Amino acid sequence: MIRLCVALFAVSVAIPGGAGSVHAQVPTSGDFVVLSHFNVNLRAGPGLDHLIIGRSDKGTLFPLVGASGDWFEIQMFSGVPRYVSKSLCYHLTPDQIIPGHRLELPSNGDSVAALVSAIAVEMDRAARKADTLLPRVFDNEEHETLRLRLVDRNLLELFTERGVQPAVYWLPEAAALRQ
Repeated sequence: MIRLCVALFAVSVAIPGGAGSVHAQVPTSGDFVVLSHFNVNLRAGPGLDHLIIGRSDKGTLFPLVGASGDWFEIQMFSGVPRYVSKSLCYHLTPDQIIPGHRLELPSNGDSVAALVSAIAVEMDRAARKADTLLPRVFDNEEHETLRLRLVDRNLLELFTERGVQPAVYWLPEAAALRQ
């Protein structure tokens, strides 16, 4: 079983996305946010007026990046800050991680390979959908924002479907997932 390792420094990773990519900082604090309610909205900004990127359920872990008022800033998959209300989750330090949190890669190598392949498919799907909804020729910056939102939404659905914690994506031993 692969267990949690806390990174001591930030590493820049490229997140592919069809027509573009983003360089994201791997979270280094080692702290997490754990959702304490079901059907929690994950937002593009700190406030109810910001777009909902996706929804997740009780027990889901995300790397903690920071805080903004009544909101925790979390790391999803794109590297772009996302937000969750502090009233719907709690802060968890690395020494509070227990086996029930399932903060590990699948133990079967074939499952990891299948997850890596599925991530590539979902990233490509996000890029194609962004191209369809908002072609780059109209507004390249908005296109990229849309693509990254779709990456976060698609990968959240994938990880939930596979029973893998989203926080696993940023563990040092999971670097293959980000290739």
